[in-house]
This record gives sequence, structure tokens and C-alpha cells, in this order.
Amino acid sequence: MSYLDQQTLRLMRFYRFFEKGWLPNPGGILDQPATFVEAVECLGNEIAKAERERANEPRTGGYLKVSR
Repeated sequence: MSYLDQQTLRLMRFYRFFEKGWLPNPGGILDQPATFVEAVECLGNEIAKAERERANEPRTGGYLKVSR
């Protein structure tokens, strides 16, 4: 996570609120800034991608798999 800047980290924190239905501005999703909507959409896509990749990883029972 060292490659993430402060703005990205802030948006990631806001994404958790968004998931719970809490929006930064009063009103619905159409009342939010376009950049916020685009950011949470992008983060949602990346999270889904990471979850798909994790689901496809072989299970090792908590141990690192070492190939020889």
C-alpha cells in the first residue's frame, strides 16, 4: 500500500461508508459529486477483481505453498 497517495486512501475509507449506504452529501447517489461516484465505482471494481483472484488461489491451510 506504499504506492497509494493520501487522496486515494481517503477515498478508500469513504468507500466503506458508501457500502453502508452513507453518502458524503445529502440526498441520493445522483446528488453526489461525479468524481466521488466514479471513484467508488472504480474501487468497487478493483475490490471485486481482488476477491475473484483470491477465490481462485489454491488453499494451503494457512501455510505458504513452496514449489521446489
